[in-house]
Amino acid sequence: MALPASNQDRMIKQVAYSAAPVHETLIRMAADGELLQIDDTKMKILNHLKNGQDPPIKETQTTVIISHVRGRAITLHVTGPAQAGANVSSILESRSENLPPPIHMCDGLGANNLTEEAIVANCLDHARRKFYDLRSSYRDEVNFILSELQKVYLVDGAAKKLSADKRLAMHLELSKPTMDSLHQWMQQQFTERTVEPNSPLGKAINYSLKRWTQLTRFLEIPGVPLSNCDTEQAIKWAICHRKNSLFYKTQNGAKNGDIIQSIIKTCNSANVNSFDYLVALQENRSRVYERPEQWLPWNYRTNL
Repeated sequence: MALPASNQDRMIKQVAYSAAPVHETLIRMAADGELLQIDDTKMKILNHLKNGQDPPIKETQTTVIISHVRGRAITLHVTGPAQAGANVSSILESRSENLPPPIHMCDGLGANNLTEEAIVANCLDHARRKFYDLRSSYRDEVNFILSELQKVYLVDGAAKKLSADKRLAMHLELSKPTMDSLHQWMQQQFTERTVEPNSPLGKAINYSLKRWTQLTRFLEIPGVPLSNCDTEQAIKWAICHRKNSLFYKTQNGAKNGDIIQSIIKTCNSANVNSFDYLVALQENRSRVYERPEQWLPWNYRTNL
């Protein structure tokens, strides 16, 4: 049944305003995360494209942030003109002072750089993908690189159910020799001039060499993942939303969408029925506003 746009907007606002206190609480909790994984995708906001905006904002995107806090995963969506690094930096401004710097997992783009202190880890999948795309042009070299990286991924798969410390020890024993020899091989391609630095293969090697420390954080710190695949899977939610709705009209509408999507994805991570949860927030709106920390997805049932 078709509904007028005004009715849809009113119903969406009702859900977003009921969930807003919980969303603010989740943002404060996410600031204290041990591991923050981020990625972003383009998203239009029509009011930013109008001539009345001075200057007009042409680039807006949705940033997806997954913060791992004391065994829980909090997913946040942030849509606007700010890039991914700026969005994460604004969240980390409220981080507790006594906590060590978080691990910041992302790809190697400059848009992901933070203004707050953090330990940067880059996605190994992104580096691997640059070689995989060249397999038809540099068959022997690329097959060697992919076969070496496959050994590391197999170790990670075998260590997935282990504790963070045991996983690190397993990678140090089995993966570090492979990564060290691969690093040496990449450097030799330039020193022995077997690969032109400006060729497609040379650029792919340069990408890895410049970020080698960040790409191998999983060999230094317990709990660092090999890749950013969790966020890349989560961002498909924002991409499907963009393909269905095409755009937001206003920044305020984008904020309401971010609140609802953040709540739903966080519920999914906690194995909580998001529909029942959003209904409960609306039915107990005044109580949620008084004590939002008691109405989080994993503890709200005790207050019903």
